[in-house]
Amino acid sequence: MAQHACTYVQQQQQQQQQQSGSPVQQQAGSPALRLTAVGANPVVVCQRGSNGDWDMVGFLKHNVESGNSMVVRAGMRFYIVGKADVTAVELVLSQGGDGGGASTGGVLAAGGVGSNTATADAAHMTCWSSATRMMPRGPITTAIVSNFMIDMEWLLQTAPALTSANQMLVLHGAEWDEANMAQACQQAGVSARTVLHRPHLPLEYGTHHAKFMLLEYGPNGVYPGGLRVIITTANFIPRDCRNKCQGLWWQDFPRASTSSSNGVGSAALPPSAAGDFGAYMQSYLAFALLQLGQENSAWKGTAARLCRDYNFSSARGHLVGSAPGFNGYHNGIAIQRWGHMRVRALLSRVRPGHVGGLGGNSGGVSSSGRGSSGGSQPPQLVLQSSSIGMMDNTWLREEFGASLSSEPGCGSAGGRPPGNGQIVFVWPTVDQVRSSYEGWGAGDAIPGKQIKVESMMEHVSNTFHRYDGSLGGITGRGNAMPHIKSYARHRSDGRADWVMVGSHNLSKSAWGRHIRKSGAFVLRSYELSVLVTPETEAPYRVHPHAHFRAALATGAAAALPTMLLPGQPVVAYDLVPTGALAAHGGGALACVPLPYTLPPAQYDSDGDAPWIDDIGHGKLLDSKGKKYRIPRGP
Repeated sequence: MAQHACTYVQQQQQQQQQQSGSPVQQQAGSPALRLTAVGANPVVVCQRGSNGDWDMVGFLKHNVESGNSMVVRAGMRFYIVGKADVTAVELVLSQGGDGGGASTGGVLAAGGVGSNTATADAAHMTCWSSATRMMPRGPITTAIVSNFMIDMEWLLQTAPALTSANQMLVLHGAEWDEANMAQACQQAGVSARTVLHRPHLPLEYGTHHAKFMLLEYGPNGVYPGGLRVIITTANFIPRDCRNKCQGLWWQDFPRASTSSSNGVGSAALPPSAAGDFGAYMQSYLAFALLQLGQENSAWKGTAARLCRDYNFSSARGHLVGSAPGFNGYHNGIAIQRWGHMRVRALLSRVRPGHVGGLGGNSGGVSSSGRGSSGGSQPPQLVLQSSSIGMMDNTWLREEFGASLSSEPGCGSAGGRPPGNGQIVFVWPTVDQVRSSYEGWGAGDAIPGKQIKVESMMEHVSNTFHRYDGSLGGITGRGNAMPHIKSYARHRSDGRADWVMVGSHNLSKSAWGRHIRKSGAFVLRSYELSVLVTPETEAPYRVHPHAHFRAALATGAAAALPTMLLPGQPVVAYDLVPTGALAAHGGGALACVPLPYTLPPAQYDSDGDAPWIDDIGHGKLLDSKGKKYRIPRGP
């Protein structure tokens, strides 16, 4: 795989001395290096903030000494604390998964030279800690922006390309804030071409919680234009996008009527491994727009067009949505379309650790030598969210757990309900919240009522597992508390059968539940997540549209990415946590950033206590020197 050497390396002291004509006195602990990486999605190493303190907003932090190295991913931004003997840094990136999310990893070494660590693409997914990482760039013609909370003034300032869109539809869940959103649109001069809509919620306690963007780009002379789909876990507010650990998946798709950059027309494209990506998005939007006023009804046709006019055959993941629909109840075959029943239906067709019918793996053995069963030990389900609903054993194991345990051959009944020890729940500890960047304030966005936390603990063998936002020490962002929501199934070798990230928290309102007497399936909230499996990863990498780019991703001056040519050998791709990449070596790997290790580390029985927001925490002072105050009720 081709490599880009990012070659501009400079000692910051020398640069300052040349500019001023006099020696620069270096303060102890101040940054010694400023590195600019040249190439697609460059890594940028920034200096210390002028206020004399670390400005963690939108950046990553890692201490580097001579001889140390760290795995990095393209598009990340780092502070480097240089030492006196650090005189050179070179960054080498391989030209891998530039088509979405983070790119292939490399090594950043202080006092030496970095090298490529593995031919592993990131599976269009990233743990996101920079607001600018996903903010749209380029000539947007049509935009659909969806979230629960939206600070419209901040969003339009952070993503100014939205202000030039010909038309924009904003789906939100914050009825109390719609007047402020309208005022921000008016001040930005976009009111005439912007529609604000809160989707109909037929049942009590439901929310419009889905967090995504559909961005239609026109050609700009360098990029061909297309449709960008972004699915995230963050509210579009400054605090979520700057201070939290979030998840993000995105991919660009070309028009259905045009050929790829390799000259392959739509008619010659292979069938989509992700199946109904476009049609599913169209169904979801149809529900979300059910109660759209007559004066804005043209948006129903526009939303349908976006889902029809683009070629989704290269989709690298399956969409998983929740939609209350007309009255919150689904019946018959429609039950399998939504919530955890959608996951059950998808996993009943996906072989764990195996790409069926492709390449030389028809015998069910992946590149890691794993059989399709993934070994003799039962798989473990890892559940991680930023909010918990009330739990009961029937729903957690027999409904939700059975859906996430589903495999081929299980049918509509789902998998065998997971037993003791097969479900683990990742949740921050009291001390992690207390010592976080935001201190006790971080707990406001991790609502964990005592009755719900204790209910959850009762059903997962009386212990939780530790959150790790540093991705195994890579990012230096372990003190950013989670707002990400992620789910995974893995086996004893540290490889995942699948990974899912999106807006779904762990609750019946988000995932749905069965009504025993009527057989109906009830959903209260709008949600959207994406399910990534090896069975979508392998065909993506040899698809003519692999790494297709509709527009600039991060604002860097980047050329069009090189496309993988069709006809290359297809193998099974194992999903491994980014932090464990080195342990798995080379081979056919797809990195999936997870805010925990696989298997997750169990709470220390002596010192770890789960975060609970409605009880006192004594006289403990947080990272800002403050005591905890229990939030007042409504």
